[in-house]
Amino acid sequence: MFARKTQREGFTLIELLIVVAIIAILAAIAIPNFLEAQVRAKVSRAKNDMRSLALALESYAVDHNRGPIGYNEGRSLGLWTEDTRHYAYYRMTTPVAYITAPARDPFSINIRVYNPSQSQFKGRELDHYEYQHMLYEEGKSSDMAKALALGYVWYLRSVGPDGQVGAPYFAAMVVNRNPSNIYDPTNGTVSWGEIHLSNKGFLEGGNM
Repeated sequence: MFARKTQREGFTLIELLIVVAIIAILAAIAIPNFLEAQVRAKVSRAKNDMRSLALALESYAVDHNRGPIGYNEGRSLGLWTEDTRHYAYYRMTTPVAYITAPARDPFSINIRVYNPSQSQFKGRELDHYEYQHMLYEEGKSSDMAKALALGYVWYLRSVGPDGQVGAPYFAAMVVNRNPSNIYDPTNGTVSWGEIHLSNKGFLEGGNM
């Protein structure tokens, strides 16, 4: 008697297509959730960084009777340029280390600007959280001076998950009670707006 040859069975084309379709569906579900988790983690990191910087700013102010010179103030004094404004933070590293090093904004990669007349990407000054101290505007007619009169002394800004530098800026928002450029995750994890922290806490639409 001759031994029977066993027939090997493989997957049919339809079965392979079904498996590929299932994998694609699972990927379509998993990838957005993974990206959402990454954005939420960056938002948490940005807020924690800003809280740490706020503590350092207040400690510095206790020792020097005012906070460190801010971005615009130092630029007007010729201490740094547009691209080196983050040097403001080095005043908090030496000779007393209120911070060990200036923290970088996790949303600073490929920053876009709101005004199309400006260059597409901003310079290195927004690699870090923007820091402004408004005391030097005291007595002027600017929005910063008006915000100072309302009790806002300094603020920090992260560009937020959309990576876009928008308007209005912090002082204009608090003066005009316009929350349109405040990041709100309920509008979508990646949505318009920036994260702002001042001496009064994180800026939200309800606390302006």
